[in-house]
Amino acid sequence: MVTLSLSPVGLAVLDDIMSCAADLGNGYTPETLRLVLNRMVALSRKMNQLHSDGILTEREYVPLNVTLLVLGVNSMNRLSRM
Repeated sequence: MVTLSLSPVGLAVLDDIMSCAADLGNGYTPETLRLVLNRMVALSRKMNQLHSDGILTEREYVPLNVTLLVLGVNSMNRLSRM
């Protein structure tokens, strides 16, 4: 994904996604994973609302949503293995 083509809102969403990824990369416990997964669910809802309101365009929404989805699936797999 080329971040230069994202709007300020898209960049803020990407920053939130990367914050979740960083929290997962710093060692994790089941509780840490649960907290980050809850943040990702809230972020997904926020992204959906921004997209519905027309603030996030389709061009921004799709790659951001896929990035969040991949991170979430990876986190759920980790949690299920614990």
